[in-house]
Amino acid sequence: MYIPFFDTLSQLLQNKEVLREIDAIRASDSMLKDYSDGSLCKNHPLIAEDNRALQIIAYFDELEVTNPVGSYVKTHKLGCLFFTLGNIRPQYRSSLKAIYLLGVALQQDIDRYGIDTFLKPFVEDLKHLYVDGITITVDSKASTYYGALIAFLADTQAAHKVGGFKGSVSFAHRICRSCMATRDDTQSQFDESQFELRSPEQHEMQCQSLVGVNFHNNSVKYGINRTSVLEEVPGFSVVTGLPHDIMHDLFEGVVHYELKLF
Repeated sequence: MYIPFFDTLSQLLQNKEVLREIDAIRASDSMLKDYSDGSLCKNHPLIAEDNRALQIIAYFDELEVTNPVGSYVKTHKLGCLFFTLGNIRPQYRSSLKAIYLLGVALQQDIDRYGIDTFLKPFVEDLKHLYVDGITITVDSKASTYYGALIAFLADTQAAHKVGGFKGSVSFAHRICRSCMATRDDTQSQFDESQFELRSPEQHEMQCQSLVGVNFHNNSVKYGINRTSVLEEVPGFSVVTGLPHDIMHDLFEGVVHYELKLF
């Protein structure tokens, strides 16, 4: 099921409190307080030019609706797609009522037909929003808002599935979706400056190399399975737009082990 993105967005933009958040001019300083303060947003072809541009943040996750240790595990597992507006300040954006459902599908169907098929309607709406915008009328005044996808959030496994990277890093030479690190590199180097970051242009060339007899070798070499449908979204790239999940990677990951060592 796909919940029409423009219908939800149109209702959302009728809310005057939301419009005040979109139209508010944030104080600019050198501190990183939100995603929009980072270099990706400040250099975005639309966001950098239009202060009122809608900043779309998407989120994908899988959930089990039955007993996780029962006999029906994975039978009724769902994949869910959500979005929120990055224009809304974090203290309000983190509320459940600021997060909107976009799509739901059985995980079995997503695996069978591909995550790109599930995301395609959303991608088409994002392209339309970027090029044509959405026009709303409030108090007899019509306004057109343009927008762009600035980030797609997911845990590591889901992010790799969405982005076209290898789901299991055990089968990849390059194990990170943000840089060209190998497993051996990560055992001896611990600072971003020591790694070669992936770039959108480089990623496009690597995806193009996944053809014919070269597919397996280049797929393992680069850690990529395919070109993601998200690459069709204007101003977005999977190598810069899939942030790492601080909850799983740090709070439930390395920090847990570091604290035990302390």
